[in-house]
Amino acid sequence: MEPTDTPDFAAHARRTLALLDEAGCPQAPTREAVAWLDAALDRSPVSEDGADRARGLAPRLDADGIGAVLGEAIAAATGGAWRYHAVQHDWGVRLPSGETAFPLQRARRHASGEPGASILA
Repeated sequence: MEPTDTPDFAAHARRTLALLDEAGCPQAPTREAVAWLDAALDRSPVSEDGADRARGLAPRLDADGIGAVLGEAIAAATGGAWRYHAVQHDWGVRLPSGETAFPLQRARRHASGEPGASILA
């Protein structure tokens, strides 16, 4: 069943960035913030208990928060908008071209340590 309300991805992105303020992460969902998160994730190991790399950056951080930052940056740069994708069963940013980017999936793969996965790609 498709969700009827769009989650507040902008608020989730702001909360995520606020968690990383003291570490020096830019506080707006921009390419610079995504590049900072990308490098920080690459330096953070996947924990032994199976928690993803995001928790290594901040205890309350999660991969979907990082995906929200990425998605908000994509939407701002392209004029895209968050939409639920029924085939993928996930939220994505629909681009003006009609294609959809899936920043939450990208962030989950990067945070899990999947080889070659990067939120900056």
